[in-house]
Amino acid sequence: MPKLMSRPIATIFLFVAMMLTGLNVPLGKYLVAHVPIFLFTFYRFAVCSAVLALLVHREEGPHLRQMSFSQVRDVTGMALFGMLGFMTLMLLGLRQTSAIDAGVITATIPAVVVVLGVIFLGDRPSLPQITAIALAVIGIAIIQIANASGGTSSFIGNFLVAGAVIGESSFVIFSKRLAPPYRPIRLALAANLAGLVLCAPLALSDLSGFELHKITPAIWIVGTWYVLAAGVFSLLLWYRAVPSVDTFMAGIAMSAIPITAFAVSILLLGETVKTSQIVGATLVLTAIALAARARTKPAPL
Repeated sequence: MPKLMSRPIATIFLFVAMMLTGLNVPLGKYLVAHVPIFLFTFYRFAVCSAVLALLVHREEGPHLRQMSFSQVRDVTGMALFGMLGFMTLMLLGLRQTSAIDAGVITATIPAVVVVLGVIFLGDRPSLPQITAIALAVIGIAIIQIANASGGTSSFIGNFLVAGAVIGESSFVIFSKRLAPPYRPIRLALAANLAGLVLCAPLALSDLSGFELHKITPAIWIVGTWYVLAAGVFSLLLWYRAVPSVDTFMAGIAMSAIPITAFAVSILLLGETVKTSQIVGATLVLTAIALAARARTKPAPL
């Protein structure tokens, strides 16, 4: 079993991992305008699997072939919901909503993680945690109501992003159950290989009629950074740190996603912030701040 990290260092690792994910939210909006979603997703899993396969032989610990049926099931679930599901729903949602709205909606991930922790891990949320969940829900409701007058497409886009939130939250639960005993590189490789298999049929449907030679060097560069950040750098940081923190703190670390997405969307994409987004974001970020100070009750014996 790998040596656990100190909680402060582990928390930093988790936040950096999620900052990389947050950076990819607006970059994803740029990429899906030029490349079919499932074809790009297949590229992501293929490149990451190849890179991790070159690194895995240096890592100690149990091998993937030693996984039990339940561990294979968890890896498949993590790839299906937390990676393929998250990425697909997020990119589909970004086609119909703003990157800023998408970033704000992902801020509810800590609250969703708490709910999943209660259901699947037996966690007991404290009153401050429950209050944080309520604030996050109210913040998202304000954003949805404000966007309702803007047309159906915005609502559908936000709904898809909300589905991505559930998928990403499940990633925390699966990763907590798998690491330890599996070390970061092998676990990341297993997740990417499972995603590659799951995505292959969908990618074939996208490949028909798409002209690869029309992809510009800029798209290749941005796309390659996206897949390495999401499937290698972020996963390695996450899997290395997650055994050293509780489920709730892992969920709180995901607050780095909307914070980073906000900054990049405004600075690089030139998106403007509406009053409704400010109000909703304030409530959501207040929820995150409250949750960060809360402690989980010990589970009953």
